Amino acid sequence: MKSKPKEDKEDKNILGIFFNRLKKSENIRIAKKRKSNGRLGFKLSEETKKKIGLANKGKVGNRLGVRTSEETKKKISESHIGKLVSEETKQKISIAKKLQWNNLEYRNKISQSHLGKKLSDETRKKMSKSKIGHFVSEETKRNISLVKKGKSNGREGYKHKEESKKKMSKTMNYLYKNNLISPPMLNKKHSKETKQQMSIITRNVILSKNINNGFSDEFWNGYNICERALHTWLRRFKYNFGLCETCGKIINKLHLANMKNHEYTRNPNDYDYLCISCHRKLDKGMKNEI
Repeated sequence: MKSKPKEDKEDKNILGIFFNRLKKSENIRIAKKRKSNGRLGFKLSEETKKKIGLANKGKVGNRLGVRTSEETKKKISESHIGKLVSEETKQKISIAKKLQWNNLEYRNKISQSHLGKKLSDETRKKMSKSKIGHFVSEETKRNISLVKKGKSNGREGYKHKEESKKKMSKTMNYLYKNNLISPPMLNKKHSKETKQQMSIITRNVILSKNINNGFSDEFWNGYNICERALHTWLRRFKYNFGLCETCGKIINKLHLANMKNHEYTRNPNDYDYLCISCHRKLDKGMKNEI
């Protein structure tokens, strides 16, 4: 009998090892599939979740430093297309995030992790491109305003340093000179409603500063002024809506009448805009009382 060459025996051994490995991998895949189907719909209890969390606390994850490729990112995004989150899950997520954010340790960790970090020019450009053409709807604006109403923005009472102010002014001047940014109110005009709102706000601000005590100005005369000058001063802070405040008639010419027995003060709340007839009636009533 002729003996077979050694090469044929070695090839057969290699093939046998290869097929054995394939069988093992196939068996492992089938077993995993069975296990996954067996665990389908199974939920862990809160106690087991806590135990797993305590056991893994402080350990470094297996995915640390690993970056997902663009292909896997696309696959993940395509798998999530068309999926809708229910309202219950949304509420659960929001409650969990709120509780997490209320924890001071969690906040400190986030702040310390971002300390000293600066975004590169590439990431900034990507962020700016992603925001181009993105407009916030009126509903979302209202929701944001309702959520943030009454809350401080975190910078309350904060004052910029002189160095930071100079830097900000230099950057803004450079941007305006090179036409990189246009002024926010360029070719824009306030509507009548906004003008009225602005006047009411300024009036309330000035009234809150206790006008009767006077301003710290060398040209401030206090009450040593004539009636005409006082009226001109009051018209700056008392807005004229073109309506008589007693009868409600729409008249262009209105008188600024004092409602406190002609006690001329610098408080605009003591005065009303009246038509000529109502002003005369007011003056007659005051004379009869005297």
